[in-house]
Order: sequence, then structure tokens, then C-alpha cells
Amino acid sequence: MKTWRFLWELVRFRPWLFWVNCLGITLLFVSGVVPGLVAREFFNSLPTSTTGDAGLPWLITLLVVSAIGRVACLLVCQLTNVPFMLTSASLMQKNLFQRVLELPAASALPSSPGEAISRFRDDVDGVTESMITFNDLVASTVFAAIALVVLTGINAGITLAVFLPLTVVIAAVNMASKRIETYRLAT
Repeated sequence: MKTWRFLWELVRFRPWLFWVNCLGITLLFVSGVVPGLVAREFFNSLPTSTTGDAGLPWLITLLVVSAIGRVACLLVCQLTNVPFMLTSASLMQKNLFQRVLELPAASALPSSPGEAISRFRDDVDGVTESMITFNDLVASTVFAAIALVVLTGINAGITLAVFLPLTVVIAAVNMASKRIETYRLAT
């Protein structure tokens, strides 16, 4: 079975837990943009305001709603992380154990019992943690896209001056890491 198919089957096992977690962590990351946008609006409205409040009640309300939303998103993440990880781990362990019992005794455990225990415990945990890490990657990507749009709207030249070198460094590190891995395998 291909890796992507295996991971997709895990998502399909408890889809609402996975997708609610993905939505929760994405909204949590995106809500981190709100205080910066509120501060920008506050400072942008200062010179034009003659009354002194500069829409302050609306901005404070937006900050409070954002903070409440962040707490709600954190709660959603905590309520979905562990159940998804534990139910997925249980499914994998059940399937592994079922397969061991189906095979003849001599080929059921081709390695040592210690390695079998490691597969049942550590490998299963690694898979479930990677699924939650994928949700973090989705959330980070959405956050970065929104931040890039906001920054480009403020000043496209400075945004390009910041992100272009960052992109070049990331590409160089990625290319170097592949070469280093090739050399490491060769040695």
C-alpha cells in the first residue's frame, strides 16, 4: 500500500476528528494575524481622528472576539488531537496484531520481540504524530499566505526584499541537504 493511501485510510477512519482538528489549528494560526491588523488600523486612523477614539470600541471588540476565538480554537485542538491520535494508534495496533496472529508462528515475527514491541509502540506513535504535524503544515501555509497578502498590500517592495532572500536560502538549504544525504549514504 502506498504511504499516501495508508494515511488517507487513517483520516477516513475518524474523518471528523481529523478535519475539525485541521480547521481548529488553521483558525488558531490565522487568528494570530488579527492583533496586528487591529494595531495597523488603530495607527492608520490616528491622524484622521478628531474625536480621539479612532474607532477604538470596535477595535477593542475585535481584539476581545479574536482572543475568545483563539481560546475556542485551542480547546477544539485539544479535544481532537488526543482522540484522533489514540483511535488511529489503536486501529493500527489492532491491525498489526491481527496480522501477526494470521501468519504462521515462524514468520509472524521475523525480527526480535523487542523490535516488534517498538513497531507496535513507537512506529504507530510516529504515524499519528505525523498526521497532526500535517495539520500544522496546512495551518502554517494558510497563515503564511494571508501574511504575505497583508504585507504585499502594505509595501510590495519591502515584502519582496524580505521574502526573496528567504526563498533563496530555503532553496539552497534544501539542495544542500539532499547532497549531504547523498554523501552520508555513500560513506
